[in-house]
Amino acid sequence: MIRQNRVIAGVMGGIVFCVSFSYALETDSLFSENTAALFIKQASEVHQEDPLDILRTEQAMTFLKAAASLDTKPGEIPEQMLRIGIVGPCDGPDYSEHLAWSLGRYLNERSDLEVVSGALRCTLDRLNSRIDREVMLDQLLRKYSSVNTAFASELATQLGLLAVEKADMQSALNYLSSAHQFNPYNQLAFSKLLELSAAQGIAPAASVPIVQTRRVLEMNPYDLDAAVRYADALRQLQMYDIASDAYAYVDQVHQFLYPGQPLSDDIVQGWLFSCYHGDRLQTKCLDLTETYRDPERFNLLLEAVAGKTLIKLGRPEKGKRLLESAAQKAESLVSAKNLSEPVYPEYLAWFYSFVLEQPEKSLAWSNQAFIADPNRQGVGAIFSYSLALNGQNDLAKHYAEPLKETDQIAALTLAVVQLSADDKQPALDALRATVEMLPDSFVAEKAIHLLKEYESDYIRSVSLGTIREDLENKYGSRVVSDFMHPADRCSVKLLFNGSDFLYGADFPGRLVIENTSDETLIISDEGLLQGYLRVDAVLDGGLNVEIGNLLSMRFRPSQPILPGKHLSVPLDLNRGRLKRVLLTYPQADVQIHFTAYLDPVTSESGNSENRMKGIKPVHAQIRRRGVVLSQNFLLQRLDVLSKGQPGQKYRAAALFTGLLAEQAAVELSGADFRHVRVERALLTDSVRKMLVDKDWKIRVHTLSCLLSLSVPLDGIVGEVSENLNHDKWPVRLTTMVLLAKAQPETFQKVLDWAVQHDSYELNRRMAMALGGTQAEPETDETPPEVTN
Repeated sequence: MIRQNRVIAGVMGGIVFCVSFSYALETDSLFSENTAALFIKQASEVHQEDPLDILRTEQAMTFLKAAASLDTKPGEIPEQMLRIGIVGPCDGPDYSEHLAWSLGRYLNERSDLEVVSGALRCTLDRLNSRIDREVMLDQLLRKYSSVNTAFASELATQLGLLAVEKADMQSALNYLSSAHQFNPYNQLAFSKLLELSAAQGIAPAASVPIVQTRRVLEMNPYDLDAAVRYADALRQLQMYDIASDAYAYVDQVHQFLYPGQPLSDDIVQGWLFSCYHGDRLQTKCLDLTETYRDPERFNLLLEAVAGKTLIKLGRPEKGKRLLESAAQKAESLVSAKNLSEPVYPEYLAWFYSFVLEQPEKSLAWSNQAFIADPNRQGVGAIFSYSLALNGQNDLAKHYAEPLKETDQIAALTLAVVQLSADDKQPALDALRATVEMLPDSFVAEKAIHLLKEYESDYIRSVSLGTIREDLENKYGSRVVSDFMHPADRCSVKLLFNGSDFLYGADFPGRLVIENTSDETLIISDEGLLQGYLRVDAVLDGGLNVEIGNLLSMRFRPSQPILPGKHLSVPLDLNRGRLKRVLLTYPQADVQIHFTAYLDPVTSESGNSENRMKGIKPVHAQIRRRGVVLSQNFLLQRLDVLSKGQPGQKYRAAALFTGLLAEQAAVELSGADFRHVRVERALLTDSVRKMLVDKDWKIRVHTLSCLLSLSVPLDGIVGEVSENLNHDKWPVRLTTMVLLAKAQPETFQKVLDWAVQHDSYELNRRMAMALGGTQAEPETDETPPEVTN
């Protein structure tokens, strides 16, 4: 039998214990679900202490590898290995193989996309060339495209972007198209696909962009910019009835986000023109002009729409009077000083060209504008049109030609010049193109009038029926959604499996998000919820403790939450400081108040709140009952030490180590709660018995309790140190971690020695993670002497 020498080192009261021992190299495999679960917990705890510390990350990963060695079923190990492995710094150990192993066992159709995307990012960061990244991404896409479509979409997007880097545009288009098919909410893939398609001269079906624009608003119904883009796109497509409803929705979103603030002029203008052109919406248009007419700020465009709407409604005299009055008002304001919004001469030139048509006045005002500032936006175009109206075609063409591609008035000017030259067909084609530039404007209205005057028609370039049908096939009656407050769209709850918990019992929480709307709920960067979560805890009763930021994490489900369905996010809340406090005070009876923030932000007043207005932070409360100590209770627990079943011994280990910790904590903190003091000798003797139990699993559990509680080792350090000599590697592993934490200065030589000589690879790895060094090979295996 091969034997090795080891050193036990323990420090208490300045005394150094140095004991030589030996153990056989293990050849048998061990199995223990309970011990594996302990190691998973230890991995999480050590990583939480400093997620960016390279050595702590390595310790956590070693604990997880140890757990995997003890349990044939992966269970929580793959997810925990992914969560820990993706947080570490890039210059730390390479965990690519660990991440690949974990990904294959964790990934399914409902996996947390935040976790798997982090694993992908970390893996790609380790690769040195684009070719290596392409090969890796392609392998993953082939393997997982049928497992998780959201992840497949991200893989295909990355491949598409890499193809763009090497100018392989066809491959890029194929990958990005696949990415969008895998996940229609992948806005990055869609935007890049449109960009590349346009560069290649490929036009998507007319309904594709507008459906995607609606989909973006579906992702976040309170994204004002998205709502405006959708309404503007509908108006540009001349779907004026739907556009009017979309602008009404924009108004409601704006009121929700910015109560008491007026809509911008651009939004009001789009809404006015949608109603002006819409079927039987002219009365609504007049109502809007009344609503948004500001006596403190003159708006010539609004007055123009109001007058022309009256004429359209069959009230020409009133409409003309309103327009003439507006023109007089505008003329009086041209020379006014200190206006919040000046009235420029070109505004009047536009008004006399397309609203109250008077060519002479149009030319007079445009000439004045041109003299004042020929480079001001819009001046050159309206000047050229005024020249054409007054028969000065050569000059009109001269000024309009450079602007025809970007300015609708310049494009109309050139069409008018062509008509004057009797160049009819090119002129009619130019008029149709002019309308397409901005179909709802008064300029477009003039172009359509000219087409009719020359016995031609304007035919839309796209089929509105097809677009409407595609929108309705996707959204039914929700082509424009009804406005709902966020609290009506989803409900958020923090739930536990009970409300009363005993000492040592776990209390896993669940954040439950239910979709109570009739639209899909998306959790993503662009979504209504982004998936960031913070949980705070407050204890009162026997103890008064505030624990901010107990848990911070992000979750991104792979699938949308459909109407009437819910998402349940498991939360490990028995963690960190809360866990240590609860374990350290077994006799304290406490209420624990949890507050969960979704996408937390800090308000102007400095308070924490949710990013989305209307969704309030979630509160929940549980009770941790204190242990009521009595003579019979203690006798029963002491009897368990010799006669109990493993489960009973596990609970006894937690209790007696907790009572030891409680005594030390009460002496230090002066905590004032009702408790019974037990003789320390009784407690230390009980812990000693479990540290020398014949069942190695009991020893590991007891050592883990001591590790979690940071119990002073006075009176038990000898029994703890003896476990470095145990023939089962999990016992040595846990002992090594405990002693390295309890006495880091005097344990270094033992760690150095364990790196060289422990028979189990994971123990050697843990020794290095704890700070042990790889010394030069020694021919003499005599254990080093440890000094204080």
